[in-house]
Amino acid sequence: MGKTGPGRAARWAVLAVLAATTAGCTWFSAPAPQHLANETKQKTGQNVRRGEQQATSTANQAGEAARRTGEAARNQARSGTGAVKRQATGTPPPSPVAAGATLYQARCQSCHGPNGTGTASAPRLAKPSPVASTFPTEAQLAAFIHHNMPANAPGTLTTTEANQVAAYVWQIAH
Repeated sequence: MGKTGPGRAARWAVLAVLAATTAGCTWFSAPAPQHLANETKQKTGQNVRRGEQQATSTANQAGEAARRTGEAARNQARSGTGAVKRQATGTPPPSPVAAGATLYQARCQSCHGPNGTGTASAPRLAKPSPVASTFPTEAQLAAFIHHNMPANAPGTLTTTEANQVAAYVWQIAH
């Protein structure tokens, strides 16, 4: 057993009781009961104070760790690192349909006409359109666009660009 702790305090308490009960005996040579009782109280009080100090210290350490963790999370959120990232401009990215409309104007309009109205060289894409009956899903339309469009440079659109153009064409065709 160590020098401190409940075992030592209990031993002092037993000695104090023993000393108090044998105070009148001549054969028992022990310090006066009052001396043992005072010493026991003093030792027990020291152990209690030490335990309170340890508990307070542990609580303070836990509180400090929680404070540091909270500060770290706030700093990550402010700097844009870690799990929480924010956009530099503060504006949300354009929807796939809006991005697809921009791409359509730049890469598709010359053949399919403004707003998908069609031309002599390419079919109409806006409603009423053969797109709805030809492509049952937007994903199939996106795959077709990715591999075959634009007609003058097939396969040059990225998958993301093809998906965005498909989202726009799907919207104007339905």
